[in-house]
This record gives sequence, structure tokens and C-alpha cells, in this order.
Amino acid sequence: CAMDGNEDVKNDILTSLLIFIAGRMDIGVRLFPQYINVERAGKMRRHLRHPRVGGCGAWELDGSVGSRSAAFPVPYKDGSQGHCYYSDETVSAKLRQALESGMQPSAHAIGETAIDQLCNAYAEHELLIPSGGAMPRIDHFEFPSEKAIETVKRLRLALTVQPGFSWVDKRYLKSYERFL
Repeated sequence: CAMDGNEDVKNDILTSLLIFIAGRMDIGVRLFPQYINVERAGKMRRHLRHPRVGGCGAWELDGSVGSRSAAFPVPYKDGSQGHCYYSDETVSAKLRQALESGMQPSAHAIGETAIDQLCNAYAEHELLIPSGGAMPRIDHFEFPSEKAIETVKRLRLALTVQPGFSWVDKRYLKSYERFL
């Protein structure tokens, strides 16, 4: 699975090049253009088995623990406070648009508050979540609340976790123990 592209780049030549190269490789490459704009992502549709929208680059709902920008309901040890980057209304509208377009939505959410925000939006649009095909995703999903875990179990959501981040952090960075 290749997370490619960037919503900030107007003429995304690198993603077009990757599509060209991936189609000629001896291994199967599942492209995942990281656009939150459904129309822009739709232009890649013919190259994708499962049309996707979002990703951890284009649609971060919060930041990271190391930068103290992951959204939690309580402040970090130093008193700083992470926050969600988008309003509940924006998250809900983007999810609805993606689901109604038949695209697999995905968003980065690390902190408890951001994960809750995304789970609440998925629950709001539960009837739009397809019973087959690609499952809507939550990328990173590091610090879920009990409520979020129950929501994920009830809905058909895919979680992409990155245990490597935890391993590197525990061994080298120590940001979890320094900041949380």
C-alpha cells in the first residue's frame, strides 16, 4: 500500500509518475492518493481497485505526541494542549461526501479527542458504510477511548496502527514518557 500524493500540491506530477511506474512493476502496488478533495481523488479512480480519499498526509485530524499536537482531553505534562484541526461539522461533511461517492475514507487520528471525533462522525453516517468492499479507515489510532473502541467494534472500520512508532519512541525518542 503506497500512500502517495499531497493535497497541497496543485500539479501532483510525482503521483502520476508513481501510477505509471507501479503499473509496470512485478509486484502489486495499491495506490492511495492522499487527497481529501473527492473530485480530485476521483480522477485517480480508474487506477485503483478501491477508490480512496484522505490519508494521513492530506487529512490529519490532529498531530503527534512528539510535537505535543495530538488531541487529548487533558494537557501534556508541560501544560500545552493539542487540538483537533477540523470542526465536527467539517469532518462529518467530508466523510459523508466520501461515503456517498463510493470512496474509502481515511483520516489520521492519534489522540483520544481526535479518534473520538472521527468515530462519532463514522457513527453518524453508519448507514452509508458499505457492507462489503474497502472498509473506512482510521490511520494511526494510537490512544483510543473506551467509547471509540466500542464504536470501532460495532462499525465496519479498518484500523491502521504503527507499532514501529511506539518501539522507536520507547527506545530512542522517549516522547511518550516525557510528554504524556
